[in-house]
Amino acid sequence: MRCRACRPLPEEFARAADLLGRRWALAILWAAAEAGAVRFNEFKQTLDGIPPRTLAARLAELEEAGVLERRVVDWTPRTEPGGP
Repeated sequence: MRCRACRPLPEEFARAADLLGRRWALAILWAAAEAGAVRFNEFKQTLDGIPPRTLAARLAELEEAGVLERRVVDWTPRTEPGGP
């Protein structure tokens, strides 16, 4: 039986607890904030033992929830024509 003064858990709080309670989620946030990981391989190196599929899934979930922001940077190496 529930007490009369108790309110149900807000939906936003339940969703946040579910997201952050998933395996590796808090470790990924730590890697982003403290270790400075910004690229996929940097996360992978910082979080020893995380499977790449799990890392990709958690990053996508955190991005979808608005916790992390994904930025795609075009860094295609370019060579200048030239010579002696």
